[in-house]
Amino acid sequence: WFPVIIIGLYCLIFEILLKRIKIDPSFRVILSICLGSIFVSLFIHSSIYNDDLGWRAILLFVLTGTTIVTFYVNEYCSSFKKAIFIFIALIGIIEPLNFSKMLIFGADYYRPRPSLKELNKITHQTHKQDRLLVNIHQNETFEPWGGNLLPPVMVNRKFCFQNISYVKTFGPNWGDKVELMDHAIRQFYNGKANDKDLALIKQFQCNAIIVTRYDPVWSYMPYTDLTSVYSDKNLRIYNFNR
Repeated sequence: WFPVIIIGLYCLIFEILLKRIKIDPSFRVILSICLGSIFVSLFIHSSIYNDDLGWRAILLFVLTGTTIVTFYVNEYCSSFKKAIFIFIALIGIIEPLNFSKMLIFGADYYRPRPSLKELNKITHQTHKQDRLLVNIHQNETFEPWGGNLLPPVMVNRKFCFQNISYVKTFGPNWGDKVELMDHAIRQFYNGKANDKDLALIKQFQCNAIIVTRYDPVWSYMPYTDLTSVYSDKNLRIYNFNR
């Protein structure tokens, strides 16, 4: 959709400047937001989370640009031009569909762990009120981003912890314990967690611990505080002893 918005925006600006078409004041506001979003991403750099401002600012361009191009195509384009825009838009759909398929079924550099079949097992072996813990570090060599939303969506369960950036955004009340929890999860799945790590995991109310055959702790479970409630060749689920 980027090419569609860019081409449509250029065409509309051409119409405004050369043909002197009149636009509604409210439409000018949308157009200003759209252009401002582009200029922010182009010329303003932030040092937060890999230039987070530059990446996020362009989203306003996408939202307002879609509205502007829809208006332009509807009001000023002939049937032939509309067909061209639709053709470009259809080409643009291919890549998002391919990306979605990759996230669900896996690609050369990304393999969802656990698999979809294992995620389905987790759904049937846990309760809706459970707060699940999974190894958030197991895909670090595969994923470009730190968090993976696929498991919570597919399992339809609450996860007690995703990654640091998600928790800081949606659970700021945890404060400094966010970094400690992230470290505790890494230690736990490597079979090296101490009593403080386990206590912190309990404090985050993780009452269903998911372990897969990909986790280092799979071959050796040193934690006596955990009770196995489900086990097969690829998946184990543990609860803390009461």
